[in-house]
Amino acid sequence: MNKENLMTLLTILSVLLTFVCFGFLFFVEVPEKNVSTVNTGMGILITGTIIQFFQFLYGSSKGSQDKNEQIYDAMKKPPAEQ
Repeated sequence: MNKENLMTLLTILSVLLTFVCFGFLFFVEVPEKNVSTVNTGMGILITGTIIQFFQFLYGSSKGSQDKNEQIYDAMKKPPAEQ
């Protein structure tokens, strides 16, 4: 499994985990004094995992990583004979 497939798999798993956690909120009764803690935890889950994965995969970080790999590959090639 290459790095790109691993990142895609981790993104899919994190989205599914978030939906599972949201599903538990519908079926599990949260005590009144713990509602703010659960809300904070869900906010951290959403912003900490899903958004970060999508920003890396589809944002400028992925393009920057691809560019760095191209530069590294170009540096490994022997210089062209003149």
